Amino acid sequence: MWVIPFDNREGSESDLVSVGLNLDSVRFPKQAGVTAEEEWQAFLRSQPGIAGQFDRAEAAFPWVSTGQTQFSSSRTVGNRWMLMSHAAGAIDALFSRGMANTMAIIEAFVPRFLEAHAARDYRAGRFAYVDRLSQTILDNNDKLVAGSYIAFRDFDLWRAWSKMWFLAWNLGVIRLAGAYYRYVETGDAAVLDELHKGELPGTFAPEAPSAQAQFERCFALMESIDRGELDIADAIPEMAFILGHGEASPAPLNLHDVLRPWHDGSAETQTLIYNWGRTASPAGMRKWFDYDRATVPLAAERVHAPLVAG
Repeated sequence: MWVIPFDNREGSESDLVSVGLNLDSVRFPKQAGVTAEEEWQAFLRSQPGIAGQFDRAEAAFPWVSTGQTQFSSSRTVGNRWMLMSHAAGAIDALFSRGMANTMAIIEAFVPRFLEAHAARDYRAGRFAYVDRLSQTILDNNDKLVAGSYIAFRDFDLWRAWSKMWFLAWNLGVIRLAGAYYRYVETGDAAVLDELHKGELPGTFAPEAPSAQAQFERCFALMESIDRGELDIADAIPEMAFILGHGEASPAPLNLHDVLRPWHDGSAETQTLIYNWGRTASPAGMRKWFDYDRATVPLAAERVHAPLVAG
């Protein structure tokens, strides 16, 4: 479920809160004749620890139940048309990847569109890369969410699978941050084009195929659990081995410790990851660490600097 307040900044004039609930339709099939509000109230009764948060809450709009929200399109580009991320497909809003996915597609689409416009040629072939990127992003995020739903049945399994999510998050940040820091240092926009030269676009680390293989192995374990072919007690140490010994797993994250109840995103660990990246990361990833650490605070200042009119 999500609870998103809209008064979380100074000057906000709204006291509304967005509240939503995703249910696994296999375990919790939709009941005929039950309204969305009745379903919500039944959920609160089953979760007294959450229900107290809504003791004084009042619905500002009628409750809505959408049914299945997941969908995907067989193709996302065609002659003179393209589907943006949210129109191309959707999965459960578990990790809030929608805006990030949209920005990734826009960033890949715009230069190709400008080239197509200059040539007056808008055929689908020009945008094949964007289609591959969009489809792979959706597929990988779908597996990440599906694995999470499977993991929710056991807390230790969830702790282990969440380390896979944490690895995926770190790999994505490493690429974007590394490209940005190199751009700040050089002023050369061409360094940003490196983000689209990986062997597996749309994966968490396109320049490191071993990272995708690692992810697929972990997800295969989750599917085996779901089919009843593998015991959770056997899957957890196997996942610990895959995450702890994977070529693309930054050693400072200690991902072999899958039952650790927290994720280490400290500045100290990020510095250690930088050193790992320059010396021990997969060869394809090392370009993302080709910057001076002194650039990091300078880049942060640039991001947070107020916009100057004119």
